[in-house]
Amino acid sequence: MTNKQKIKLFISIPIVALIISISGWIITKLYLTRLSIGSNILIQAGITAPNVKLAETTPMFELLTKYNLTFYVLLILSLLALVIGFIVSLVLSNGSSKNKKKDTGLQPSTTLTRNDQIYLNNLSWGAFFCPLIWALGNKLYIWAIASLVPFLNLYVWLKLFFDGRQIAWENNKQIDFSAFKTRQKTIVWLNILFYILAICAFYKFCQYYPPFVGV
Repeated sequence: MTNKQKIKLFISIPIVALIISISGWIITKLYLTRLSIGSNILIQAGITAPNVKLAETTPMFELLTKYNLTFYVLLILSLLALVIGFIVSLVLSNGSSKNKKKDTGLQPSTTLTRNDQIYLNNLSWGAFFCPLIWALGNKLYIWAIASLVPFLNLYVWLKLFFDGRQIAWENNKQIDFSAFKTRQKTIVWLNILFYILAICAFYKFCQYYPPFVGV
């Protein structure tokens, strides 16, 4: 198994587990809230006594509570596994870059040096942090649109993270490779600028609508 295949496992499995745990936690939380609201309505209508929490005595409520706690624990473990996966991925990625004798997995090219091929075979962190901006910057418009489609965007996100540089180069072979690398750095800075603006916008939103965000 190559380092890149190991990286895919270390990143993909925690992300899938994280999505499942978040989805399960939200669904069970919504059902628990719905049961609690129904119990409060009965109390307000005078059907049950105020000191009797009808919802919490039902088997369904107890079962959902257990599931909710299980998904919450899985969520925490998935986050920890994802952090560990990132660290391992960085180590493996750097190890692959330094090992010049290792097969890059790319087809031999007369226009690319060995270092260039290793660069293309590495992970695309710009695509990981913002696949939409990264795809637009590399003129991958179909990938950019696909990154906005629910469920499909998960595949796009991971695919561009693992193989984004190769896909981008195949689509931009008409430019010089040094210009291609400069473009990747520029897109990373655009991602950073995007997140800074997003944080500032969210901060302003919290100031204007504090009850909505619970601040």
